[in-house]
Amino acid sequence: MFPFDESLYLPMGNGGLRYLCETDEPALIQIALRQPDLFQYTLHSMKTQEEIKAYFQIAHAQWRQHLEYPFAILHPESGQIIGTTRFYQIMPAQASLAIGYTWLDKDYHGTGLNSLFKHLMLEFVFKTLNFQRVEFRTDSENLRSIRSLQKLGAISEGELRSHMFRPDGSRRNTHILSIIKQEYTNQS
Repeated sequence: MFPFDESLYLPMGNGGLRYLCETDEPALIQIALRQPDLFQYTLHSMKTQEEIKAYFQIAHAQWRQHLEYPFAILHPESGQIIGTTRFYQIMPAQASLAIGYTWLDKDYHGTGLNSLFKHLMLEFVFKTLNFQRVEFRTDSENLRSIRSLQKLGAISEGELRSHMFRPDGSRRNTHILSIIKQEYTNQS
C-alpha cells in the first residue's frame, strides 16, 4: 500500500522532502524562470510561468488519482525550497515505482545533495514501504543524469528507441535504469 493520503515528510536535518503544496510553487517557479536550462531534457516545456504552473497542476491531478506523489525538496540546513521530485508509476500491487521529475536549483548541482535526497527516497521505498523495485527514466542524451544514477547503484536496463516527443517536437530515446531492494540493501 502507498500512503497517498498522508502528508509525507522525509526529514534530513532542517529540511528534507515533504508533500508539494501549492504554497511551495512560487519559489519553484522563480527557480525555473531563472534557470531555464534546467529543463533541457524534460518532456514538458517550462519556459513560461503558465507552463510551469501547468506542470504543477498535472502533478497534483496525478496525486489525486493516486498515480504520483510530488515532493518539495528542502535544503537540509536552511529548510529553503531548492527543487522538486516525485514518485510516479506507483504500482503497490507490484511493489514497484519510479523516481523522477527531479529538478534542483543549479546552485546545488555538484554538491551531492541530489544523491542524498535520492537515498532518502530509496530508504523510504525499500525499508518503509517494503517495495521491491525502483525505476528511473531519462533522456538518453542526459549523460550526467545517467552517470549520477549509476553512482547510486542503478543498473542500466536499456533504451526505448524513439520513445517520446520532446517539447521541440524531436523524438527522444529513453534510458531506463533500476535498483532492486536486494541490491540496495546489500550496498547500504
